[in-house]
Formats: sequence, C-alpha cells, structure tokens
Amino acid sequence: MRRTCITLHRWKNSSGSTGKIIYHQFRKYFNVRSEGLVNSCVSFGQKVGLGLGAAIASWIIAAGGYVETAKVQTASANSAIIFAYVWFGVILAALLLVVSILLNIDKYEGQIKKELEQRHKA
Repeated sequence: MRRTCITLHRWKNSSGSTGKIIYHQFRKYFNVRSEGLVNSCVSFGQKVGLGLGAAIASWIIAAGGYVETAKVQTASANSAIIFAYVWFGVILAALLLVVSILLNIDKYEGQIKKELEQRHKA
C-alpha cells in the first residue's frame, strides 16, 4: 500500500509540471499548443518507467542469488532484495532531485508568460 501511495504521488507531481512543459515548448519551438502530445508523452514515460523499474529490481534480485522455491534466502539474496527495494530507489530519487534542480524552469516562468502575452496581442 505504501509503495502504491508513493507511486501515485510521483504521478501527481509529473502531471502538475506538464503545463510548464507545454508553455516552454510553445514559446521556444513550435508556436503551437500541444497538450495532448505532451500528456501522451508523460503517460508513455510513466509506463516505460514502471516496466523498467520492475525489470531492474528483478535483475538485481536475480544477480543476488534469489531462489524462488527456497524456504530461506541466502544473505546475498536478502541484501539484493534490500538494495533493490530501498537503496536503488533512494539513489534514483537523489539523481532525479539533482536533475530537477538543474532544470529549474520556474525561474523562466514569468518571462515565458510575458512572451506568450505579447504573441497573443500581436
């Protein structure tokens, strides 16, 4: 249940930033608003990410020597399980935090809105 709540929280946060992405690509590249395309890309990315996350966790556990039919797992399998479901997520979250700090679009939001208003007036 806890994992589901965390996943839903991540989806909520990514969906909230799509508006800023639409403003940015509208201003910089195409001069066309494409909410549907951006939302489709976000949805696709979420699905691929969930699939890759499960696959990578499974590969880590398999590399640790997990045996499905064993009544007691080895110490390396237990360590791999802990790494796959705790530390791997922490490492990825830290990397995503660094990327989101470096790609801070909030500092450009005012400028983007002004440029869009000037385009609509012209």
